[in-house]
Amino acid sequence: MITKRTLVIALVGAYSLVLSGSGVGAWETSIKSGSVHGVALDRAANVVAAGVTNELCETEDTCFGDFTVVKFSGADGTELWRQVINGGGKLYHSATAVVVDGGGNAVAAGYTNGFYCL
Repeated sequence: MITKRTLVIALVGAYSLVLSGSGVGAWETSIKSGSVHGVALDRAANVVAAGVTNELCETEDTCFGDFTVVKFSGADGTELWRQVINGGGKLYHSATAVVVDGGGNAVAAGYTNGFYCL
């Protein structure tokens, strides 16, 4: 499992690449342990990150990952919303890509119940 520190670096790195040279300051934020597999920006430069977290797990033995999409304010990193999908049991669920359409809607793709963990 990738640590929180890696997740923060991935978010800040992706955001910094987009804003480099624009004069806008970068920010960083942290969410539950997991990893980011896709990042997209909307027209207002808000960041939408998709990947896997242990958001809804009751214990480490009952869950191995939740399909997660989070939107952050581009200005200061404030979390605007979060969507988490967990099919339950010892199954792995992950968002693997995300895009933002012209209407500002985030569309994430990935899988749930991908494989069974022993």
